[in-house]
Amino acid sequence: MSPIKRVAVTGATGLVGFPISNALLETKSFDVVALVRTVSVGTPRIQELNSKGAEGHSMLYDNETQFAEALQGVDAIVSTLSWSSIEAQGGHRAS
Repeated sequence: MSPIKRVAVTGATGLVGFPISNALLETKSFDVVALVRTVSVGTPRIQELNSKGAEGHSMLYDNETQFAEALQGVDAIVSTLSWSSIEAQGGHRAS
């Protein structure tokens, strides 16, 4: 099994995702792909993560094509999404 090197964090600028992203970056053991909603692109938090070496991607979380592109070469995913983050962009719950 190959080691985990490239980690994607969904909700990377959120209450839970931001400290997790920072912790991963501080170890200097991981390449962090910070996945955020489009409305979070210009926020200070994503700018801070990018300045520390994260690769930021904005997306709609219910867009499979965007997700697939952002996850190219990713070894692991840390999902910190809450339902409200998907609902806020017009997503729908499965019945």
